[in-house]
Amino acid sequence: MPQCTVALQVSAIIPTRNRGREIVRAVESALSTEGLLELLLVDQSTNDESERALGEVKLIGHERLRYCRTAEKGASRARNLGIHNARGDILAFTDDDCVIPTTWATTLQERFTSDVDLALLFPSVTPDATITNGFIPGFQPNDPGPVRLTLQVVHDLGMSANLAVRTTAAARIGPFDEFLGAGAVFGGAEDKDFAYRAMRLGLRVDTSIDPTVIHYGVRSGAEVARLGALYLAGIGAMEAKHARCGDSHMARALMRELARWLGEAGGHALKGQRPSGLGHATALLRGAFASYRYGVNAKTRLFYERRRRR
Repeated sequence: MPQCTVALQVSAIIPTRNRGREIVRAVESALSTEGLLELLLVDQSTNDESERALGEVKLIGHERLRYCRTAEKGASRARNLGIHNARGDILAFTDDDCVIPTTWATTLQERFTSDVDLALLFPSVTPDATITNGFIPGFQPNDPGPVRLTLQVVHDLGMSANLAVRTTAAARIGPFDEFLGAGAVFGGAEDKDFAYRAMRLGLRVDTSIDPTVIHYGVRSGAEVARLGALYLAGIGAMEAKHARCGDSHMARALMRELARWLGEAGGHALKGQRPSGLGHATALLRGAFASYRYGVNAKTRLFYERRRRR
């Protein structure tokens, strides 16, 4: 007797903070996506500009938009709030400076329905081609498909700007680490950490080209260097956190990462090139050492605030 396949439902989650009128573009693209159950927009803004902008274009009150205003700060906290309130079988994350295609949800439905072993997926993130000045972070998988647990695994994983996970898998992985990511103590690597914890549980993590998200978050000047430093500090903190839990793989990955940047800095120094790149190694070490200011739960592999001695 033929079996009936139940269509998986997709909940989209977007954290936002002080985006103002620019949030409208991201929300409109999400609500135009075919097959989407709901969009949870978690607004951590310090003003009401985004809410007013959405109200002006009649999006507040939209049947598929669940708008949540919170005073908490940090993209990871926003995503965790979205996870807690989402009703879908698939949790699909993107950012407030992205535009998603109309086929985003249906493509994710097809991928997760046809491959029951797939737990988490990182599709590509493409910088907006119309912006020619500055730097826009993106992600293109070198080898689409299952991610292998190599020493460079953190660089093979994608971005939270385009991340989808089964709700059942998310329950096993646990929340995003709220000490990692934009607006947190360590300004990056929350997406890498989330996926790595999934892999350590034996869950399958894939990368893919489609469905591609367009990223408009341009950085320029000193902001580019600041973004790079935050990213490496986050990587250092994340890798050190797992190493502190007795994870020899991540300890070796941290040493490999440090050797890479020190080697590059040494090569630049010998050639008299500036900048030398030593700042990359410094940022990585800064994050690794700073992680020791916080406790780590060896079971959940999440940071926590230590109690201060009186």
